[in-house]
Amino acid sequence: MSYNVLDIIDRSIDICNKILNNYRKINDKQVTNNSLKIVTKVFISRETERIKFYEDLKNRIEKENISDIDFFIYDKISSLMAEFNSNLIAKEHKNVKDFMTCVISMNKDCRALFIDIRGRMIQKKEDGESFEYKILTDIIRMEEKYILELEMLSSE
Repeated sequence: MSYNVLDIIDRSIDICNKILNNYRKINDKQVTNNSLKIVTKVFISRETERIKFYEDLKNRIEKENISDIDFFIYDKISSLMAEFNSNLIAKEHKNVKDFMTCVISMNKDCRALFIDIRGRMIQKKEDGESFEYKILTDIIRMEEKYILELEMLSSE
């Protein structure tokens, strides 16, 4: 069985679904902190949009000529993504600021994961020009834009 960037996108959707479920758990636990409940609803909506981004990306590139990823490279990427996913847990948050700090940190870790994945996919010079490399770069840019938005929102 061969693997390609679509498999990475599927794993990314799994990560987003876990994050979404964590936000829902945090939201459900909030009975006294209404501001945190409102903020988590915003992030539930944002994570739903992120899943749609990945699904749209997947639909767009399914028609492209996609190269296979070497099994050993994919195995390592898959392990990294599984480890990242297993480390996502719904924590208790005292307030909105604490929650925002956690969300920003998690998104920075997610960006670092994709930078690591993109780097692992480069085996020779021309891999830096590949379709898959460009897709991963688009994902990293989306993550960086979102992190900047979060940081601006958090500093207000």
